[in-house]
Amino acid sequence: MTVDNPFLHCDQFEDEVFSDVELPNADLSGKEFVRCTFRKALLPQANWTGARLDDCTFDGCDLTRMRPAKMAARGVAFVNCRLMGIDWTELRSTPTMSFDHCNLQYASFVNVNLTATRFAHCRLTEVNFFESRLVDAEFTDSDMRGARFEGCDARNANFADAVGVFIDPARNKVKDARIGIATALMLAASFGLRVHGYDEDA
Repeated sequence: MTVDNPFLHCDQFEDEVFSDVELPNADLSGKEFVRCTFRKALLPQANWTGARLDDCTFDGCDLTRMRPAKMAARGVAFVNCRLMGIDWTELRSTPTMSFDHCNLQYASFVNVNLTATRFAHCRLTEVNFFESRLVDAEFTDSDMRGARFEGCDARNANFADAVGVFIDPARNKVKDARIGIATALMLAASFGLRVHGYDEDA
């Protein structure tokens, strides 16, 4: 386990690997990371305000309640990470990120451009998606129970394999979005409809 702070004396990093770093509340504001890998880093509640991440990977990291306000994220991949309780609202425009086997419970995405963002095998319970762009986003095998959607553009998004997802077409743009049978049944029930062959008597 690294006890020293490898980020202390430099503001720009390229092609670096940061393994087993444990720095709760670390101040990474304004720093730039290009093609860097963070492996099993424990950085809960770290301050990433104004930081820049290009083509970086976070693998097995704990980033719970990190603060990414004004952070630029281009080609950033999160794999097997804890990302609970993060407010992604003030990310810089047009971030490109992917999430694989991550826990994003209680996160908030407000007015965030998540076009074509991939959430695969993620825990997205109680997550807020408000006024965000989700066009072409993928939610493969993700748990979305309790997630809320308000004013989102989810055209052509893929929710077909998501669990517990409910997105109201009266409150969101959903043209060509793909959903599974369970979601279709919940939507029908919310409008007082019963689907032949799937009603509770059957």
